[in-house]
Amino acid sequence: MQDVYEHLAAYGLDSTGDVHSRLGKLSDSRLVSFLEEYMELARKRALAIRASRTATDIYPDSHGGTIPLNLIRQLAIYANRIYVHDPLIGHHEEWGYVESPPPDVLFECPERDQRVDLYRRRLASTIYGILLLKPLVESGVIHLVPRELVEPKREVWALYAD
Repeated sequence: MQDVYEHLAAYGLDSTGDVHSRLGKLSDSRLVSFLEEYMELARKRALAIRASRTATDIYPDSHGGTIPLNLIRQLAIYANRIYVHDPLIGHHEEWGYVESPPPDVLFECPERDQRVDLYRRRLASTIYGILLLKPLVESGVIHLVPRELVEPKREVWALYAD
């Protein structure tokens, strides 16, 4: 899982101190490159790692959303491995909606510059959270799962009956 942190380091995003300002220094095209390269790394990552019979692995609910950081830390005491949905993957798709955003984002941020700032703030928050997990990821307790790459995508503008 070292690839995640090496990738962040390559873009100067490898420490928790003021991630947002360092992310703000990246041009839009450099940010798109960052996200596209990250997607390539995520595609190469295994969905699951073989465990021993006595291992206690924790798998998140596919649609349950993000597990809070404090809960992950508590679970790490008892589990051999915790599978966490990779939160950076969603930002690749989100960045694609800068020009034509979903209604809730358009209502909140009608101007493109406002949307870019919103998406950068969200990305910075996600990167900060991943950096806080670094010791657990590097020790193998946490595995970032590229779940969104194997699930069918839901279109932002479509209506679903479930």
